[in-house]
Amino acid sequence: MIGYGGLTMKLGDIIPEGAVFPNLQSDDNDEILKEMIDSLAKNRIIASGQSEYVLRAILDREDMGSTSIGRGVAVPHAKCDMKLFCAVGFSKKGVDFYSMDGDPVHILFMLLFSGKSIHLEALALISRMTREMDMVESIRKKGFDQALIEIKDYTSLL
Repeated sequence: MIGYGGLTMKLGDIIPEGAVFPNLQSDDNDEILKEMIDSLAKNRIIASGQSEYVLRAILDREDMGSTSIGRGVAVPHAKCDMKLFCAVGFSKKGVDFYSMDGDPVHILFMLLFSGKSIHLEALALISRMTREMDMVESIRKKGFDQALIEIKDYTSLL
């Protein structure tokens, strides 16, 4: 359902199978990003030879400023010359992502994309979803699998 100019985008359309990590273990923001990228390579979402390139791109973006958007959510993202996709990870213990609200990050939406601007729509969609849903609380109450269904089904007008 990805679209432009008054059309809708469904988050599940850009989350490939094998790009969901419900039990992230790292407790450092750089390490949790590496953990997600290593898992993407292990699941063949990205080529294993791309791991370092993708990690460097993500960390370079983080160096410009935290991608935490508050309420326990971060959206690390980077241009990596690949078709837009989103990986989703959950950390039960949370990670300090230098968020403006001071809260630890529990859910990460990692966006990787080419130079096309559709990633801006994905960022806006995740931001809208974060404002409308308390995702961290939903995961705690319903469990990750049920919350993920709601996340994947989230659709918004662009």
